[in-house]
Amino acid sequence: FSQAEHLMCDGQGRITISKQLSLYADLSKDIILVGNFVTFSLWNPERYESYISSDNEEEDDISRMLIQLGL
Repeated sequence: FSQAEHLMCDGQGRITISKQLSLYADLSKDIILVGNFVTFSLWNPERYESYISSDNEEEDDISRMLIQLGL
């Protein structure tokens, strides 16, 4: 969250992302918007896929442990 920014929409509903944040997130032409009703994140598609893949592997490990414990 240390890299988070509060952004406002312009008259046409667009937001402007700072160059620093764009470089930090490795954003280019294609991005993925991930969020809920209050907040959202912008992701580089390759980084997001890597993040989701690693998250699934961790969930699989946790699932295996819970099964071993009989839960």
